[in-house]
Amino acid sequence: MLRTAEPRVRLAVTGTAPDAPLPEGVARVAACGPDDYAAADAVVVCAPGDGFPVPLAEAMFCGRAAVAPDTAAVREVLGGTGLVVPPRDPHALAEACLTLLRDPGHGRRLGAAARARALELFTVEQNIASFGAIYLELLSRAPVRHDLAPSPAGSVRSRGPLDASPRSTSPSWAGRR
Repeated sequence: MLRTAEPRVRLAVTGTAPDAPLPEGVARVAACGPDDYAAADAVVVCAPGDGFPVPLAEAMFCGRAAVAPDTAAVREVLGGTGLVVPPRDPHALAEACLTLLRDPGHGRRLGAAARARALELFTVEQNIASFGAIYLELLSRAPVRHDLAPSPAGSVRSRGPLDASPRSTSPSWAGRR
């Protein structure tokens, strides 16, 4: 559909089986890197999978507009900085691609917004801070240990943090008893 509507469009595909047939004029690439994203007018992720759609985040960091089906966490990752289409609808996917190809300014604006969103939400530092906050929240809800009562001399008895004796217990939320 894309090549019929825009004969000069160039397509590169990654993530397909090496022996899968591709339409004429479509290049197969082993994996996309920053240079591939930088050379693209738009990035299309046809099957983001069940987990975090890493190729979308990579495209966002490279400032590229993205098109993806509404599956997994696509909507949450893009947050309005890309085009989301119904799953398993190749016509909608092609139309969204054509929208970006025919209005490069719109694609550049989406790409700039996508990069800003990626820098705000998906950096290593941001993830460390978020996980740290989650751990602190979980720890604040942990039950108080009563097995660390003061000894007669006024000191606290402790078995140490790595003691795995049978008397050692963990909170139920930690998955061990």
